[in-house]
Amino acid sequence: IENFPFVEAPDNRYINDGFRLLDELNAITATKQLTDIGKVMAQIPIEPRFSRMLIEAKTKGVLNEILVIVSFLSIQDPRERPKEFQEASYQKHLADCDKQSDFTSIINLWQIFIVLLL
Repeated sequence: IENFPFVEAPDNRYINDGFRLLDELNAITATKQLTDIGKVMAQIPIEPRFSRMLIEAKTKGVLNEILVIVSFLSIQDPRERPKEFQEASYQKHLADCDKQSDFTSIINLWQIFIVLLL
């Protein structure tokens, strides 16, 4: 990256932050070479944290659920609504809300969307 001909090179802090993140995700070695995980992550065209989540989810057997969560985190929250409909919408969403986990609530919401589509 030091030799890449950027039109305007990014600040070194951002480059270092990127390397630090990739290290935390086990995507690079100490010498900044891609690990096997990093090579798979590079093939998934989404934010690195999300691609790492998907890779780990596959090894844990929960890929379908994490695909829903990653998809949800990648878009604007579909539960957002105009101010005049907020209370009615909130009341409807209470039935699907999991008080202990926002992620379970997201999966519940996804299941409702699937039923509506079918």
